[in-house]
Amino acid sequence: MSNKSVGEVLELFVSVKGESRRIAKSFIELDENGVKGDKFYSKDRERSVLLTTIDSYKIALSNGIEISYGTLGENILIDFNPYSLPIGKKIQIGEVILELSQNCTICNHLSIVDKSLPKLLKDDRGVFIKVVKSGIINKGDKVYLKQEFKEIEAEDDLKNFIKVVFNADLNVSGAWGYSKELATVIEQSNNGSIAQVEFTLATMRAYLEMNMTLDEDERYGAINLNELSRVVDGKYEKVTYEVSAIKELEYKKFIDEYKEKSEYPDFDMTEHFNRRKEATLKREVIHWFYLE
Repeated sequence: MSNKSVGEVLELFVSVKGESRRIAKSFIELDENGVKGDKFYSKDRERSVLLTTIDSYKIALSNGIEISYGTLGENILIDFNPYSLPIGKKIQIGEVILELSQNCTICNHLSIVDKSLPKLLKDDRGVFIKVVKSGIINKGDKVYLKQEFKEIEAEDDLKNFIKVVFNADLNVSGAWGYSKELATVIEQSNNGSIAQVEFTLATMRAYLEMNMTLDEDERYGAINLNELSRVVDGKYEKVTYEVSAIKELEYKKFIDEYKEKSEYPDFDMTEHFNRRKEATLKREVIHWFYLE
């Protein structure tokens, strides 16, 4: 997740069984079945949660229709417009990760509010989202767009690829560890501890994903990994890392600023490092290893 938000949550709602009204909430709890306590909970995962932007209400108001928040049936109202995002795009609100599942076509029952409303908001009522990671969303939480990176394809000779690209000698084979079936195979003959070799391989994968395979202006630098957890399954190890990084161009600006201004008495060191923190992308990744 990039710490630079694109918006925030303005209102939250839960629908009531047997009624068309929605109750405003200060927070909602979500899992894979939708919003807990909502009448659409566990009905249809692809359509159980509705996300709407305040722009929808502005369109109605600009056409002389003043309606209160919640009227469009949303569970989550935000001040960022997500309607142009592609289906499958992931966003994060608080601790919850959501995926856009389908566009919401306007319901004819809104003609009760105003006859022109269904046609007016035909493509601007909201988007349905499904829950990828459960949790709680609070009113005022920031909205983030999840940065996606392409998986690195398996090499015919992983050991030779690593030698050519990273100038490192590792006794490994297999793939890049995106699943148990695509585990990176590590021979016991490697120098150093197995955990160190695993960390090196995970770091290489991160550089391939976030730097070496991207266009120059999209590349990340200052890439760091921190092991979060490890699960052993026979000879398999499932290791979860937190990866942090900053866009290379942004990072260079921070470094140049620090070198040029850090010795001046009016340089705000705290503000500088807060901006670095805001520019830092953090993501959790899983790497599967097989120990021969």
